[in-house]
Amino acid sequence: MKTLKRSLSLVLSLCILASMAMVAGITASANYGDEVRRPDVAEVVNSDPELQVDTNQVYFYMPDAWRNDLNDSYDGSDLASCTAGIYWWEKSYNCNDYCTAYANAWPGYVIKKTDETDKNVFVADVPADVTTIIFNNTVDGGEDKESPNYVKAIQTENVNTEGYDPGKDPYGFYPEGTVTDDESTWNFDGMIYVCNPKAIEVNPFSGKETYKGCWFYYYGEGKYGIQKTLAEAEAAGAVYQNGEFPPYGLQVDDKASVKVGETTEVTPNDSTAKASGYDESIISVAQDETTGVATITGLKEGTTTITFTVDKDGEVETAECVVTVSAPVTSVSVKAAKTSIKIGATTTVTATVENAVGATTFKSNNTKIATVDKNGKVKGVKAGSAKITATNNGKSATVTIKVTKKDNTAKFSVKKSVTVKLAKVKKAAQKVAAVTVKSAKGKVTYAKASGKFAVDKKTGKITVKKGTKKGTYAVKIKVKVAGDATYASATKTLSTKIVVK
Repeated sequence: MKTLKRSLSLVLSLCILASMAMVAGITASANYGDEVRRPDVAEVVNSDPELQVDTNQVYFYMPDAWRNDLNDSYDGSDLASCTAGIYWWEKSYNCNDYCTAYANAWPGYVIKKTDETDKNVFVADVPADVTTIIFNNTVDGGEDKESPNYVKAIQTENVNTEGYDPGKDPYGFYPEGTVTDDESTWNFDGMIYVCNPKAIEVNPFSGKETYKGCWFYYYGEGKYGIQKTLAEAEAAGAVYQNGEFPPYGLQVDDKASVKVGETTEVTPNDSTAKASGYDESIISVAQDETTGVATITGLKEGTTTITFTVDKDGEVETAECVVTVSAPVTSVSVKAAKTSIKIGATTTVTATVENAVGATTFKSNNTKIATVDKNGKVKGVKAGSAKITATNNGKSATVTIKVTKKDNTAKFSVKKSVTVKLAKVKKAAQKVAAVTVKSAKGKVTYAKASGKFAVDKKTGKITVKKGTKKGTYAVKIKVKVAGDATYASATKTLSTKIVVK
């Protein structure tokens, strides 16, 4: 990251130190339920009839991570209600002089979100003579680092509102800012400050984590960019929102892989970047002098690192790419201990790989039928067929696993004989039960397989007709259990005797 050159004087530095020292020992900011609220910057600036000043309107994108239950505007139910804060320690309407409702000014004024298009965009009118501000989440976490409130106080670094000197930002985006009517000065009026999530440091004065960031042109509706207008940004494909931070500095893929005897390319975002530092026994690198593209050839298995370097007038930037070289996989074969399993049962798929590179992965094409873990253990889930594929470095092989339903749990029993009294049969038909079915999965139905008497379809009871003569009669009953999605159907034929005497 390039160094930001500031024109702050020694006096200003001392002012910052003094103001931050005043923050020490302060308790957490007021939150939901407190009667006193921090003043809104819009209610303070130009509220004094004797002090009317020109203002610049600046926007701020507050990261979601800054929201918590100690925020001054947290309403006790929805973190979206949390607001951002702004603080400056000198010049017109400085927080030390105008935050009179509080023993100490920090963390300053409340600033409100601009509209409903993006809950994280806030706006503040800041006196034009103010040269440095700090955005924060309106939480004062105190000085006790062991307190749970300490880490809830979040802020930016000291943010310059005058312009970059000499016309550069720390990331190389180079926004020009807004020039005043007489073109004598320029500032960030109408622009938005966005935090860089990769640039969080510890403030040397407060000891708290602080965010660095950059000014961008604000297009409205939460959109911002490097170009002055939305149309220009859209044409460049560089419209940002939702807290995105554009890539900056020397950029290159951090990883690359290539097989022995094959090539791949790594392209730095700066064509002047030079590749060096790699192990020449593992790879060879040919770099195009015009485009900066590095063509990498794998020589033998191993890992090495290419360092790309840009030297601009003594300011050196580097970026690294770790290159892994692997041997080409010549073949993959796969087999299963069992190719047919029942629901809930398992089998193991084994892969044989020649010139394997790393671990072999396994994948099921239908996890509703069968799943497979990283070791090739397959489990049946539902009746059907699934293909299990083993892959290593781009080569693969497949085996089909058939999953069948579990055996039905139905238990059948039958009486060897059932006696019916002749006297009763002379008067009326008699129904008797000979078959019992327990623990069946699915609907149970009955039918006569053979014999003189009828069998009830639903109950399985045998009807001995009226007037049946004395004797022994053989009956066979066919029982069918339909099964369900998990259990198979089952059929059994049971024999009994009806004795009329």
